[in-house]
Amino acid sequence: MKGKNGKEFIHKNKKTKTILGKIKLKKRVALTITLSLLLAISTIAVLAASNTNQSPTLLNSTPNNLGTITKPYTGSGDPLNALLYITNVYNNAPNGTNTSSDIYIPCPNGWKIIWANLTLTDINAPNATIEPNPNPFNGDTEITFLAMSFRLTNDAYLDNVSVYLRAPGGGSIAHFYVYDAVEGGGVPIPNNLIKNISSVSIPAGNPIWFDLNFGHQTLNTSSTYSNTFFIGIENIDSSKFYWKHVAPASGGYAYQYQSGVWSPLDVDFKLKVNVSDIFLPSEVGLTINGSMVSDVSRGDGNWNSSNETSSATGYIFYDVASTWWAPVSFSYIWNVTYAKNSIALTNFIVYNNTDAFWNVTIDATDAFPLTSTGVNHINITGVPSDWGDSSSMAFDGINWVTLDSHPPDTISFIAGNGTWTVNCTAPNYLSSIGFMMGENPVENATLEDLLNIAVSFDASVSGSATLRIYDPSQRLNYTDTKTLSGVAGVVFGWNVSSTATTDGVFNVTVSFVGGLSVGYNETALEIVPLIVTGLVVTSFPTSIEYPNTVPITLYYYDNETGLGLAGATITAYEGAKVLPIYNRTDYGNGTYSFILDFGTDFGVHEVRFVASGVRFYASSASNTITINFKAPYYVVINPEITGLILLMSNMLGEQNQKIVRYLVLGAVLGSVAVGGLVANRVRRRRLVPLRAMASLENIILDHIPSGVTVWAFDFYKMEQDASLVSGFMSAVKTFLGEMRKGGLRKLETEFGTFIREDGNLLTATCITSGVTAEEEKWIRGKLREFVSRAEEQNWEKFVDWKGEVSHFKASLLEILSSLIDLDKAEALQREKIMKLLREREKLQEELNTLGAKLQKLNQEYREGKISEMDFTTRKAQMEPKYDKVQMDYIRASIILSKVPYTIESMWEVAQDKEGIETIRDRFIEIRMQIDELQKKEQGGIITAKELKRKEKLQKELMSLIEKLDKRRVK
Repeated sequence: MKGKNGKEFIHKNKKTKTILGKIKLKKRVALTITLSLLLAISTIAVLAASNTNQSPTLLNSTPNNLGTITKPYTGSGDPLNALLYITNVYNNAPNGTNTSSDIYIPCPNGWKIIWANLTLTDINAPNATIEPNPNPFNGDTEITFLAMSFRLTNDAYLDNVSVYLRAPGGGSIAHFYVYDAVEGGGVPIPNNLIKNISSVSIPAGNPIWFDLNFGHQTLNTSSTYSNTFFIGIENIDSSKFYWKHVAPASGGYAYQYQSGVWSPLDVDFKLKVNVSDIFLPSEVGLTINGSMVSDVSRGDGNWNSSNETSSATGYIFYDVASTWWAPVSFSYIWNVTYAKNSIALTNFIVYNNTDAFWNVTIDATDAFPLTSTGVNHINITGVPSDWGDSSSMAFDGINWVTLDSHPPDTISFIAGNGTWTVNCTAPNYLSSIGFMMGENPVENATLEDLLNIAVSFDASVSGSATLRIYDPSQRLNYTDTKTLSGVAGVVFGWNVSSTATTDGVFNVTVSFVGGLSVGYNETALEIVPLIVTGLVVTSFPTSIEYPNTVPITLYYYDNETGLGLAGATITAYEGAKVLPIYNRTDYGNGTYSFILDFGTDFGVHEVRFVASGVRFYASSASNTITINFKAPYYVVINPEITGLILLMSNMLGEQNQKIVRYLVLGAVLGSVAVGGLVANRVRRRRLVPLRAMASLENIILDHIPSGVTVWAFDFYKMEQDASLVSGFMSAVKTFLGEMRKGGLRKLETEFGTFIREDGNLLTATCITSGVTAEEEKWIRGKLREFVSRAEEQNWEKFVDWKGEVSHFKASLLEILSSLIDLDKAEALQREKIMKLLREREKLQEELNTLGAKLQKLNQEYREGKISEMDFTTRKAQMEPKYDKVQMDYIRASIILSKVPYTIESMWEVAQDKEGIETIRDRFIEIRMQIDELQKKEQGGIITAKELKRKEKLQKELMSLIEKLDKRRVK
């Protein structure tokens, strides 16, 4: 796409992986730096030293100042449950009833009773009729003032009294009495008057049972003698009437009162006394609405309930029952709480970085009925636990009322008719707003950006979040709403150019509401112009010899200020083809270094580089490089050969023996030099398999689910070995790990070329000494077939593999033998080693010759035989050639160091194998350390101390090579 001034703008938008700048950078695949990169180190060091100006930050900082308008967020939340209730509504005048009549308590229409209390007294139940002497009467006695006894077994109520009277003339008037008793001569005598009923008219007639109601009079047996009471009748006019009796006495005690004295009579007056006992509620099974009345004392009980009851009739019915054989009577008073369900509305206002302010409102206009007793309340429940009250008062527009209870449980207060409001505070759940470009946090944006707006909450929330963006004139420019469910953050996307048309400061607000949780935050975002940039190539070799890679150095800068720009993306093109870039380093000051690898593509290459970045216009630069081919050397072997070479020659002379017991070092110590030493310009099709087989060193088979090596084959010793126990196997695993992480199917390293093919359960990696594209294609075909057949024949074993490797050896070796002619491969390996031995001998001779010349030159200079200028000139001519020959010699030594053959038939001439192995192990350890230090040196981060250590290690390396050469077979 095009940016300002018509310049090309390249932009990559990556998915935001985290919120508020917590970004995980992708791990780059660490590729081994080849020896040829050393050529570029001096150039990079000079550039790094010259570009001392630090690059500007990725984003120009903009103060987060809003415009002139601060935008509060208002709205409504979910309603709360509200309860109007009236407490302490009671009647204190006892009402009498019994279990056949039940209880009715008034309840205003639309209300309900949520709590009721009943206090019961005078609980009694019919018990018995007492008749002192039930025998037929046989006489009567004129009534002047007579009394007849009856006896109780326990306390009771006196209800009705029946006396058998004869009133011949009628019109008689009498008083009736109840007395307790006192002891007199061992018998009860009437004593204290308990109750009297005055002036009762006695009807005329023959003997009749005359009934008299004593009104449920309590008789307490503890206050009388021998549980005995008396019924007395006194005639108070001249008319005569008589009380029928049975004589002689046998059922009680009868008395006549004369002159202040009670005199006994030997008769039993006919008397029936009806009494009802005083009971505990539990003794008669007294219940209300199915629940027991609690015992308080004899004759008293209490009952309460919190069950909600309602009625449309204006009364609440309470069902009274008992287990007694007849209706139980009692008196009661009641105390109840009335309630009415309602809702409380919630509204809020919240500002940037402040708490949320809520008001909770309940409409109780004309809600409370007029009651003579009781107190009106409002109770609001469902208040969130993180709310607090901000006023401690309720307000109806006129009156302020103190709250009885406060959030975070309930809101309760005494209220009257009216609309009441309580103010509360709650957290602002929306904590921050951040801006991101892909994975990079930013403080501003351009009209070209696809911006991610990351919003963070203080807790996991559910609800609705809305983004609003206002342009510099405070007009709404963009909005978006997302539904959230249990998340602590959300990311909005904004294609800036889709709505914004100008630079400037935009206001960004995010609001959130979910139930009774809210959040609001606002910030500013500056839309800025793109930075116009420039790009120059500061280091680019115009010609290089294969197989070396090509080191490149670029400088990317701000056109206006000239300052270098860090954080750019670098892309290399040859025509429309994108070239792979390795070992890319961003020095943070606009300088970038990397290497290109053209493989075997010799000739002239036109390369165009493009640099781009967030907030930057893209810039490009082009350069041309020629890749030359360097032909191999072939020399006659020197018969005066060193110890290591002699050992190899003796082994190779044994034409009829298989190579066995090779220590597994070939899996680690490959070299890119071999590809050059055996290369040929003409790659005939028929030679491809031979060249490919000659390059083979190892095949390693890994189990994908477990990552464990299942099997390996070594082409130098022509043996399978799954253990690969060597101090250098960790290096092999490191390279294999880099390939898996980077998704690489091929990896060029100083220790060999790794070629990988994956199956469903297995990965096969072939380590070669360097191959062409055609040879690589041939090897890949063999690897794919090998993996496919290995999985097919051993699928069940690999699916549930437990680590046992012996199960697969025979099968896998048979498959490999059917795909590759192992006898031919063995012969090719011997031929390759022989050629390498001859080449190494020639290099050793050249190295010795050049070393002697340099030593002689140094000696002549020290002795003053040549001038300093002559010394410097001749040294500058000789040292590069010495360095190159030394490098080729080291490469050849690396390859040969992995072939310390130990043949059983040669055991007598290879007695010093342990010494050779010790030297070889140290040799490879030093090579790995030097490689790490070279990486640091090429990255510009090596210290002076580390440089000295590298020089020391290089000297030790050469010394070890000499030791290997001088190690004579005893």
